[in-house]
Amino acid sequence: MGVFQKIIGDPNERVIKDLQLTVNLINEWGPRVVNKTPEELRQRTQEFKEEYQAIAKDKGIKAADNYLDEILPEAFAMVREASNRTLGQRPVSYTHLRAHETPEHLVCRLLLEKKKQTSHKHD
Repeated sequence: MGVFQKIIGDPNERVIKDLQLTVNLINEWGPRVVNKTPEELRQRTQEFKEEYQAIAKDKGIKAADNYLDEILPEAFAMVREASNRTLGQRPVSYTHLRAHETPEHLVCRLLLEKKKQTSHKHD
C-alpha cells in the first residue's frame, strides 16, 4: 500500500463500509416487517409507489430517486420477508449490497439469486 493510500484510505473499503450501513438498516427493519400481514405489506408497497409518483411529479425525478434511497431499507426488508414467505428463501447480506448497488434491478437480482439457489440444489 502506497503512502497516499495509507493517508486517504482504500476507496473500496469506504464503499463497502457505506453499503454495510445500509445492510444494517435493512436488518433492523426485519423484526418490524416479519409480523405484518400480506395485506399490510401490499398496502405499504402501494404507499411507496404513490409517494414516489407524487414526488416525481411535484419535485422531479432526482427528488424521487432520493426518496428511493430513503425507503430502500424498509422496502428491501419487506421484499426479503415476502421472499421468505413465498419461496422459503431469505436473501442474504451480499444480496442486499448488490441490490443497493443497482436499485433499478432489485427484483431482477432477487429472481436471479433464487434461480441460482434453485439450480444449485439440483446439482
